[in-house]
Amino acid sequence: MRTYTTFVHFVESRVLSRLRRRDFLIVFVCLFHLSCVSVNLGNGKSEKAEDISLTEPSQPFITAKDSMSDRLWTSTTTGNSISYLSECTLKTDPSLESLQNDYTSVLKNSEIVKSEFVQFNRREGIRFQSRGKLDGISVKFEALIFKKNNCNYTLTYGGREKSFDQERVHFEQFLKNFVVP
Repeated sequence: MRTYTTFVHFVESRVLSRLRRRDFLIVFVCLFHLSCVSVNLGNGKSEKAEDISLTEPSQPFITAKDSMSDRLWTSTTTGNSISYLSECTLKTDPSLESLQNDYTSVLKNSEIVKSEFVQFNRREGIRFQSRGKLDGISVKFEALIFKKNNCNYTLTYGGREKSFDQERVHFEQFLKNFVVP
């Protein structure tokens, strides 16, 4: 049985891979169509945000290791997970819709169930629920994506579709206590 940790890792690696492809296309266009222009795109790496204030999700969630997320917590009851990812860079500034599309595109038969623009940490964000299949398993996740201080933040909750609603209250509490200065 795959855990949601694998799901989060898979989704985030696909999103980062897609952003790298976009960077490659920018460089390609600049080199071959604008050969007179010098463009500094930096080192291609983003930094993690600092000074984030949060309250860790309560039981049954426990801290888990994941190299793709800044922090990850997995439920010992259902395997559902809560995580956040921060990417800080001056190099790119994708739209919220683009970040949403990149995030949902990794699921087979992906369907955005609900999507709305919201205010979060005094910034506009996009909050959405999506469902689809991952390795033949029906999954569902909810994410809130927002930008602040040259950083993109993705806060997620998800897991198997059949157990999605059981622990969603923990994600709501996590969002209430997630503060970026």
